[in-house]
Amino acid sequence: MTALDQGPDDVEEALSAYLGGLRRTAITRSIDDPLPFNLIRNLGGDENPELGFADPLVSVRTLCDKSLGEDAAAEQCALTHRWMLQLSRHQDDITLEGGKVVNFDYVTVVESPHWVQFEDDRVLCKLARYGIGLSYTTV
Repeated sequence: MTALDQGPDDVEEALSAYLGGLRRTAITRSIDDPLPFNLIRNLGGDENPELGFADPLVSVRTLCDKSLGEDAAAEQCALTHRWMLQLSRHQDDITLEGGKVVNFDYVTVVESPHWVQFEDDRVLCKLARYGIGLSYTTV
């Protein structure tokens, strides 16, 4: 038995690369990372190996320095969302660190950005959730 030689690209890596063009973005954040910061997480989703398609649900949190105020944080969060809307309309090429190019088949807004509590009380945070369509590619 051998493993299938195709699968979906890593949605967290691809979104981190894309939103990294806006600001520091990753799937984890240390206390020393500067703000604003985008935190990406794959929340799950489904795959259809027979059709070669994955449909992950991702969260995008925009973290901002609370001392700069809610208006400044809201502006940064709105900018993150506009970048995601750009991606949903144009399916831009995303170049990963190793040079591989990833394309999403679609991006849908599952949950619009809204304020949520963050574990660090010095941080203001808005959370949005997006559905991402990924066709399988050769691994």
